[in-house]
Order: sequence, then C-alpha cells, then structure tokens
Amino acid sequence: MQTTISSVSMSGYFDVARRVGLNPVELAHEVGIDPASLANPDARLPAASASLLLERSAEKASCPTFALQMAEVRHKFGSGVVNILLAHKRTLREVLLATAEFRHLLNEALAVYVEDAGATVTIREELVVEPGIPTNQAIELAVGVLARHSSALLGDHWKPRAVHFVHRAPPNL
Repeated sequence: MQTTISSVSMSGYFDVARRVGLNPVELAHEVGIDPASLANPDARLPAASASLLLERSAEKASCPTFALQMAEVRHKFGSGVVNILLAHKRTLREVLLATAEFRHLLNEALAVYVEDAGATVTIREELVVEPGIPTNQAIELAVGVLARHSSALLGDHWKPRAVHFVHRAPPNL
C-alpha cells in the first residue's frame, strides 16, 4: 500500500516554484503528480512523489531553502477539515496530539513524537517513506510548518532552544 499525504501539505509549492524560476506544472508531471491535484485540498498524493518533487525543485532552482520558503508562505493553518480542527486547539500539545490522531488524513508519512523531560519538551518529526527516497526538503518543510504553527499559536511564548536535523543545514541559512 502506498503512503500518501494530503495535497494541503504541499500548499505554497506553486508560488515558491514560480518565484525561483521553475515551471511547477512540468516538474509535477516529471515525478508523476497531476498538477491539478496539488491545487485540490481533498486530493491525496504519493508521499514518495511529493518528496521527490521538493528535492528536484530545490536542485533545479539551486535553492537549498526551497521547502523552508514554502513553510514561510503558509498561513497559520491550511484549509481542510482537519486543519480547521487544529486551528481551534488551545495548546501546542493539543495540536500535536490531534495531528498524531488524524495523521492518516493529513500526512501518513509524517510521524510526530512529543517527549517531556521536566521543563524541556522535545518535539521529534520523522518521515517514513520508501528506502532511497530523498527527504531533506520534506523534513525541512515539516519542521518549518511546525515552527510556523507553533509561533502562531504561542506567540512570544514560543522559544525553541534548538532545531536539529540528521542532514546538514543549507549553506545560506
């Protein structure tokens, strides 16, 4: 069975792709994604194809911050029933727990873990896709969206101490 994501997970793709000089329709076709499905909030996309689309876009545009730019243009919460539900949660913990509960509707490939250690809370995100699929851009998008939602929800109370990746940071970050 193929792992899928909601097309809402890719919101901002067309805008960022055009801004960096890419043809998003052509690139979507190259990885086997129907471009119309990227604009349909009810569509499901193969997670592997979405990851490849992000990687190929970043590479073709020579833009290692491609996915981070997508996260930057996202609104507080996207459209779609689950995102509307998330927007009504009072705390970040409630949002994260609801995200985990509705993972099958949002992004089957994204696993979110919350670990408490006294005054420190660690939020860990992992992408689960087929072996050999590059995921650096997809991970950066997931972390960027988490940071954006957390900041929108917590305001000045959102003070992350660190962000760690299993890959190197983009050179111009």
